[in-house]
Amino acid sequence: MYTINKALLVVLLIGLICVGGMVHWVHGLQNRRHADFFLQRAHAAKAEQKPDEAAEEFLRYLRLAANDGNARAELGLLQADRGRFAEAFPTLEEALRLAPDRQDVRRKLVEVAIRLRRPSDAEAHLEILLEKRPDDPELHEILAAALAARGKYVDAAAALETAIEKGPDRLSAYRALAELLRTKLDLAGEADEWMSRAVKENPSSPEAWCLRGEYRRQTGRLEEAADDAAEAMKLDADSPAALMLAAECALQLGDYDEACDYSRRGLDLDPGNQRMRIVLADTEASGGNLDAAVATLRNGLGTGRGGPKTPQNEPDARGFEPGPGDAVLLHSMAMVLMGGGKTAEAAKVIDELEKLRYPTPLVAFLEAMLAWHEGRWVTARDGFEQVRRKIGPFREMARQAEYHLADCYGRLGQRQEQIAACRRTIAIDRNYTPARLKLAELLLAKGEVDEALAAPRNDARGGLGDGARSGRGGENGDWRVGRSVAGR
Repeated sequence: MYTINKALLVVLLIGLICVGGMVHWVHGLQNRRHADFFLQRAHAAKAEQKPDEAAEEFLRYLRLAANDGNARAELGLLQADRGRFAEAFPTLEEALRLAPDRQDVRRKLVEVAIRLRRPSDAEAHLEILLEKRPDDPELHEILAAALAARGKYVDAAAALETAIEKGPDRLSAYRALAELLRTKLDLAGEADEWMSRAVKENPSSPEAWCLRGEYRRQTGRLEEAADDAAEAMKLDADSPAALMLAAECALQLGDYDEACDYSRRGLDLDPGNQRMRIVLADTEASGGNLDAAVATLRNGLGTGRGGPKTPQNEPDARGFEPGPGDAVLLHSMAMVLMGGGKTAEAAKVIDELEKLRYPTPLVAFLEAMLAWHEGRWVTARDGFEQVRRKIGPFREMARQAEYHLADCYGRLGQRQEQIAACRRTIAIDRNYTPARLKLAELLLAKGEVDEALAAPRNDARGGLGDGARSGRGGENGDWRVGRSVAGR
């Protein structure tokens, strides 16, 4: 009869356990070595400014070391800096779960949440940050943005006031508060007071004078804005912002020689300043010198901050073809050419923009403008209707789309639609006089006398537009649209 050798069985079991433990230990050692290898590669790629490669190596590392909160934080910060906000949000959240004391991660998560239009998440994390840093003005300003995104405008204004109290030199908070008070809370007078307070608290800052000057320019007080630009230049004669403000004020006031002087000075100091170049081209075009305006824009191709000139297969006269960094100048060139009646040349510029993969809604806007200038009213109407809801972030362009749409409706005899488009134009920019006058004319023709008389008056609640007292923008369109693109 067979019997079990219990001693041998115990020895075998102990041996198996030892072998299994040894295999597990060796496997763990190999994983740690592999993980360390991937982490080293991630840090090396990051140091060499290869963010995409670094992100891939971090992902490989985290598959082997999922609980490394610091590495996950590095990956999330990298993704956020690369604009991959949808990927960054869960990565940063998990990093905070693993390393809840990483305040830099929480701060970045707030930024990402706002970018993803998740203001509630941003607000929750901001409350935690403010508990630790209640005197940080930037946090209060970010909180205001989150509150405003949720429609809590009064609370947002209070948060901005706190930001200014904690940091009187934080000019962006004054600007945000003035915009909020004027456009959302119908408190234009208080907005004006806060802009003046920005200068009072920072009298030696040219940026503060420029801030109030730009605010005044956009709300139609051009002489006061020009005075602020002059004060800024007393503090810093070479301030690009002051020269830009002075040039734009002179342009809108019709002093083209002065506008050219300021914008040329600005370009001498900073040849790559595309917005300054567009102002100069606008001034030259407004003064009737179309060829000079086009030359100014062409001379800027390749000099902007979008990147250096790159040799191409079909170069222009200087040996270079426009690259992606030149799109804003080409946009402005198309508008200038159309305004000067050179629609065939403008169509070629629009084709260049399409080759550069310029955003489709902006190309569609230019094509609608081309149709309008060529008198193809139905095509222009349909084009503006399709694009007007897609270009909201470009306020000046959106205004022009609505205003020219109103004109198309008028030429096609669609009066009710024309009135509605005029009203939408004014909703975008309450200071835009051509739309107000046209609306008054249409309402008077309908017999609505009281409303017609009220239409030309600027509403005190008006937002920060750019149409006040400008002599342009009527029959020939508005060539300044390129500046709204440059500003973005």
